Amino acid sequence: MSYKRISAVYAVDTFLFTPFRTFASLYFLKRMDAILVGKLFTLSNVGRMIGTAIAGPLVDRIGRKTVMLVFYVASILVFPLVFLNPRLFYPLASCLRSVYNVAGEVMIYEGVPEEEPKAFGYALSLSFSDVSYIASLLGYSYLYDNSVDGIVNRTKIFFIPAAILGAALIMSARVPDIKAKRSVRYLEILSDKRVLTYLALVSAYRLFAPFIFIFGVPILYYKGLTVRDISIILSITAFIEIFLSPIASKSASITTLYFIGQVMRMGARACVPFVHDRIILMGLYTLSVLAYSLIGPSGETIDASIFPDEARGSGISLIRLSTTLTYTLGSYIAGYLYEYFGAISLTFIAIILLTMGASIARYVRKTRKI
Repeated sequence: MSYKRISAVYAVDTFLFTPFRTFASLYFLKRMDAILVGKLFTLSNVGRMIGTAIAGPLVDRIGRKTVMLVFYVASILVFPLVFLNPRLFYPLASCLRSVYNVAGEVMIYEGVPEEEPKAFGYALSLSFSDVSYIASLLGYSYLYDNSVDGIVNRTKIFFIPAAILGAALIMSARVPDIKAKRSVRYLEILSDKRVLTYLALVSAYRLFAPFIFIFGVPILYYKGLTVRDISIILSITAFIEIFLSPIASKSASITTLYFIGQVMRMGARACVPFVHDRIILMGLYTLSVLAYSLIGPSGETIDASIFPDEARGSGISLIRLSTTLTYTLGSYIAGYLYEYFGAISLTFIAIILLTMGASIARYVRKTRKI
């Protein structure tokens, strides 16, 4: 059951970084224009891409636990410097975090007992993180203040405690630290046509996804939702996900869960530019956020299940590398879309993502081996 301890590490991470993840784009939009924000997130994705490229071989050869421990602690200690020089340290922090995320994803998959669905491990990790999500959002927004700068700045006092607690949990986890006898080359993995096709589909999806991540919250904010409104919605959905995600992971196939989640998420996002009522906007945002309880665990299970044990780290790293490359390009484009076309861009992007998400689910179900 040590995979639960790895899930707890992500809960610690969630508590620490939730305010920044949620309001980063707003935080930076107060300091630079939309095009520069898009370029900053592009640099961050370049750092993530570099980290992802080296993560797979490191995880497979050195061992999952060792890599996760070293890069988890390093990423947390570097992150406070992002506030001093975001263009330099945001990419570096993203690079370090991407390495430990690959290691953690592999450890959760391999730590789930055979009698349990593999998706349950990721669902449980999401539930653990949701508990921290609630504590983080409500704590920062109510115990401190309702301003973006105030919430983000308050996170700084928790970096050292989070590094110590997370390191202790990783070291105590009794997950098999599988080490490959040799590094599996990325070209070997790509020789499987099923993997190559799946990789192309998810990479294309990630080309359009950055717009929603970067500008989804600002659009809601400028249409009338407050920081506190957004915090309440995220807290409510996180509470529901604590129970929904583990139950859903055992009640339907991963492709069904993935497709339903895409319909919920993108359908709600597509309607946002046409709605001006605050209550309806809150409802749409709630539905779109809640959909991740279906998309997240099912998507991660599909990714991890494609590869054998000795190549799982490299395989997941290859997927993350490819999708980060397209996500980086998408981040750059997103800034221009929002700058020149505004909120209506969200509708067209959501429709495109829904179509592509449905294509991924259909292909996975059709092949039956992914």
